[in-house]
Amino acid sequence: MKTKIHLWIQTIGLLVIVCCVTATSFADSTPAGYYDEDASMASRPDRQSAAQKIANSPAYFLSGVKETLKKPIHWIEEIYLFDKVRHIYDELTERGIYLPSPGLGESRGYPDGVAFRNNVYTLRGAGGDDRWGLYGVQYKQPDLLKGGILAKEIGPSIWGRWSFQGYQDYGVKILFDEVLNTQNDFEVGFRYLSAPREDFFGIGPKSSLGSGFTFDLEEIAFNVALSRQLTSALRGQVGAGVSRIEISNSPDKSKRQIFQSRGIEGVQNYTDLFYSGIGLTYDTRDSTLNPSSGEFANLSWGVYGNTTGQDMAYMKYRADVAKYLSLQKRRVLAGRLFVEYNDNLGNNAIPFFDKAQVGGARTIRGYQFNRFFDDGAVVFNLEYRYRIWKFRSAEADLYPFWDGGWVFSEFSDLEFDEFKTGYGVGIKFRWADKGELSVEAAHSEEGTEIYVKIHPTF
Repeated sequence: MKTKIHLWIQTIGLLVIVCCVTATSFADSTPAGYYDEDASMASRPDRQSAAQKIANSPAYFLSGVKETLKKPIHWIEEIYLFDKVRHIYDELTERGIYLPSPGLGESRGYPDGVAFRNNVYTLRGAGGDDRWGLYGVQYKQPDLLKGGILAKEIGPSIWGRWSFQGYQDYGVKILFDEVLNTQNDFEVGFRYLSAPREDFFGIGPKSSLGSGFTFDLEEIAFNVALSRQLTSALRGQVGAGVSRIEISNSPDKSKRQIFQSRGIEGVQNYTDLFYSGIGLTYDTRDSTLNPSSGEFANLSWGVYGNTTGQDMAYMKYRADVAKYLSLQKRRVLAGRLFVEYNDNLGNNAIPFFDKAQVGGARTIRGYQFNRFFDDGAVVFNLEYRYRIWKFRSAEADLYPFWDGGWVFSEFSDLEFDEFKTGYGVGIKFRWADKGELSVEAAHSEEGTEIYVKIHPTF
């Protein structure tokens, strides 16, 4: 009975999004008599058909939310809050200080914000591969040295991020622009990550919340990469690196021993990995922070091995594709497909911490961070973004969303009854295409997650 109720709730959530999209197929989807501040005049159709009224129902709802927020938004406008924030941001940027931001090709995620679950403060994330932090600062000066023989420009990127719960992330990158008078860019990086409370519930889509354990993860990594802009929209990259990942301090050693007895690799004390790979990035978005049209695709392939005597060797395939459609003024439909598959070489194993992971603000938002692990994953994300407010360079969007996907050991193992779904609604504030803050509430059959983020899901 409980399963049927959740199925009905998920179906209703998906229908809400479908209704929002359907509304945009009509020439005029603005409610009668409703004044659109972004339009030159009010839209007042004399008569509407029944189909138009049904299609316009999401716009009525969203415009009602806008009316509710009018007073606090008017107060924000009166004190010029966003102008002040923008001025502070510009002052910091001129001094080389930036908001934390995720980078391409990282082995793990950046701390990025705050999340709350079941009314308890927890550390979770949305940047990079979805790990959260609370505080952070990043210093970038890409043109610190200019006109040298080695490179046209040389500059560092240095960051530090931490949280109340002891999560720490420190690193440095040195970027060499147009090395040796070529069109190739080169970077070298070092990173230290400490995650003192990570959850692992086992392998596969049927893993239970009560069958896992909590562990500490510590990683030291070094990487190099060479990239080149192939066309105006296409960039290629090759890279390699080494990392030491230590797993320690599991409070429940009996469960840890059970996982070891089942042959799950990586649970032992530490693992040394080396990797090399290639990637392609295609990007035609009109904005990286707030796209309303265009496409984004990142394809990568890598080979991983082990130097500590453990039998670990595997290949990792990833595809991350997103499409943005501008339906009408203030309305954007955004869709994403993410696929990852790890293929072990011969009889070698894949460490559990580097398997495909689903759950959290970058995959299925209704589930907690990295709820499911397996060799492969397929994730779908759909958002209907509706701008409810605009004042100078500041904007606010309200967006319902739906997420779904699988984890699996082989593509042939995909079964519809193991398809995981989540849905919810979010509100996003941004200014001058330089920064944003969003709040999302997402629900699944395992509960409700609330996220506060400074980077979008996609």
